[in-house]
Amino acid sequence: MKSLPLLALLLLPFLAFAAPESTYDKVMRSGTIRVGYLASPPGVIKDPNTGKLTGIAVEALDKAAANLQLKTAYVEEGQWSTMIEGLATGRYDVVMMAWASGARARLADFSMPLFYSAVNAYARPDDKRFTPGASLDQILSANPDLKIATVDGDVTEVIAKSKFPNAKTYSLPQNADIASLLLSVSTKKADLVFEEAASAKYFLDHNPGTLREVSNGTPVGVCPNIMLIPRGQPEFKAMLNNALAELVDLGYVDTLIKQYEPFPGALLPLSTPYRVPGKLPK
Repeated sequence: MKSLPLLALLLLPFLAFAAPESTYDKVMRSGTIRVGYLASPPGVIKDPNTGKLTGIAVEALDKAAANLQLKTAYVEEGQWSTMIEGLATGRYDVVMMAWASGARARLADFSMPLFYSAVNAYARPDDKRFTPGASLDQILSANPDLKIATVDGDVTEVIAKSKFPNAKTYSLPQNADIASLLLSVSTKKADLVFEEAASAKYFLDHNPGTLREVSNGTPVGVCPNIMLIPRGQPEFKAMLNNALAELVDLGYVDTLIKQYEPFPGALLPLSTPYRVPGKLPK
């Protein structure tokens, strides 16, 4: 019996350096996936009166969690500038939704995409510099005073710098929301902005006649809509991706896209990774 205190003393250094609980183990122990979210339609839609959350990402994650015999708890509404910090400090296990980018990949891991967004260019309806048929390169070259609205560290900034490196920019801070980005053009602080068709449609529904698309049928980019998860958590990532892939393969996500897209073709579903064989000749 006297050897027990000695054994405990010998084990203390090992206990002190025990590995922290993984996200997978924490979720399985609690039975709950804790979610941080950004209210950004059509992925996450928050009812301003009731606070109820709906949208493609919300319903897909709820269904995936139910199939895993888990629950979801929407614990915090965040901002673009704080969402990864809350993930890294363990306040939640998932953030929904965001576009995958190199800057975000340094700090967080990504789930598989649920769908893709075509990113278009928008300007003021009365801005005659954006002539039909002319490419954005031609317009920006002919009008070097034009400013592109971007958000620091966001995909909008990446697109502007990579595709139009000589253009002037009007930069908004990371905590700026989509409405602020689009308003910067309608209020003449900037002249051009890049945004997905679905978000632009939601904005124009509440601010009719303030913007027009000037992409001339060619998106400036295509971005995957993903959920952010903590880095270094392969078991949790594999479990989540397998559950989401099941929903894509069974057509559940396609049903959500059709339900929530503001007009047909506004969102781009994942292509099937297989080919249905034709009838065999007799």
